Amino acid sequence: PFYVTRFVGGLMFLTGMLVMVWNVWKTCTPRRVAPLVRVPAPVHA
Repeated sequence: PFYVTRFVGGLMFLTGMLVMVWNVWKTCTPRRVAPLVRVPAPVHA
């Protein structure tokens, strides 16, 4: 019975570590941003 609780706690701990690794990875890698294209303004503006 106690090993089930320990296993569930370990899974939660491991899941938290994986989420942390994912967040650090997404924070450190630069975004791929499409270049901005200038659109000429209409004459009436």
